[in-house]
Amino acid sequence: AKENPDDLRKTEALYKVGEMYEHLAKYWDAYKAYKKLIEESAANQYWDLAIERMFAIGNVYLAGQHQMMWKIPMPADMNKVVEIYQTIIKSAPFGSYAPLATFSCGLAREKQKKWPDAVRFYEDVLDKYPKNDLIDDAQYQIGFVWMKAARQPEYDQTAAQKGIEAFQDYLARYKRSDKTEQATENIAMLSQRLSGGSLSVARFYDKTGNYPAALVYYNEVLTQSPDSAQGQEARQRKRVLEDMISEAKQQASPADKSKISLRSNAQPQPRSLPTQ
Repeated sequence: AKENPDDLRKTEALYKVGEMYEHLAKYWDAYKAYKKLIEESAANQYWDLAIERMFAIGNVYLAGQHQMMWKIPMPADMNKVVEIYQTIIKSAPFGSYAPLATFSCGLAREKQKKWPDAVRFYEDVLDKYPKNDLIDDAQYQIGFVWMKAARQPEYDQTAAQKGIEAFQDYLARYKRSDKTEQATENIAMLSQRLSGGSLSVARFYDKTGNYPAALVYYNEVLTQSPDSAQGQEARQRKRVLEDMISEAKQQASPADKSKISLRSNAQPQPRSLPTQ
């Protein structure tokens, strides 16, 4: 390659170096050879093949191929996977592999449980490649990512709500998709989780005697999942508390009535979804 720095033979030589490393299962070295080819060569037949091979290498690592470090097999580094795909996106942003590479970056971040990062890559697919066949899968994955995030204790109910909204967008846009039934089931599951979190908060305020705050969250449950078991419990307790508050107001003197609703001004604290 060094003897022919300015012609097609150099490009061919670099490509064959990458092929050689692939045959030896030294995929990272192969990627570096293909990357060097792309950075130092004009677009030609080997340039396009190098993009294709880099995408294939990224897929190998994404599927779980171990990397060798000091002859010891190590789990694939998803940061390196994203680096490979982003090289493709940067080098050929309008090429056929760019949307696939962007989507695959989202999958890699999912494996790392970096939920917001994964969502951003899927949103990039929607924004940058709106006519690509992957857009329905990208929209579905946004909902799926937030659904997985909602299971984590460090995420509050916002994740569940975002998941519901993403799946609702999916159903509105892709009515004939083969995943509409699953998306509908996911919405129901997230709604139940969302209402379960609200119900836990409502029970807390109910138990501590902060009935106005409890009513706020019982109403949330009824909005989120009115026909569920949680909805039935919320409806029953709401009626009981409303009767209690009404009766207390009727029996109280004018000076005391304001005290009954005094605690309703307290702002409920943010809460996390209950773990399953």
